[in-house]
Amino acid sequence: MKNFIIGLAIMAFTFVAANQTFAQSYYDVTITTIVTKEAVAFGTWIIGGRKNQPPIEIRFASGDGANKNDGAKTSMGQVKYDQKEGMLGLKLLVKNQNEYQNQYSAFTKKGNADWVSDGTWFLVTEKTFTLVKLDGKSSDGGKNLVGKIGYSFNGKYYETDFKAVLK
Repeated sequence: MKNFIIGLAIMAFTFVAANQTFAQSYYDVTITTIVTKEAVAFGTWIIGGRKNQPPIEIRFASGDGANKNDGAKTSMGQVKYDQKEGMLGLKLLVKNQNEYQNQYSAFTKKGNADWVSDGTWFLVTEKTFTLVKLDGKSSDGGKNLVGKIGYSFNGKYYETDFKAVLK
């Protein structure tokens, strides 16, 4: 009977954790084209896992150091939501990569603490683009993120400027 009760408790915890909702931030993203230096739409990103607290700094790179897309399933980096809290460790695990989005299970941790879920992040691009590096900061509390992204397109690696505007 004791094992049955423990099993039910584990199942209940797993169900609650799996169905936890996160307050995410939606951004319209543009990139600067490499040839013409024009700003073009690069999709909508849904990032972060905190209510009324968009990220103010994000850095991550694919498992191969963001030099190319080698099919790495994990990207590691850092995210900051609050100046006082400082940078948190960030781990993005590829969850789904289809024609509309690059979807990741996101996890954060502070120091040596355990990884905790930061929700599902959607870094939306066309199916031929794979985002492999991001380094962005906000100077206005997360309303605008600007910086550099690296992405793979048709087997080649590109790096360019991006701007993400909170919706």
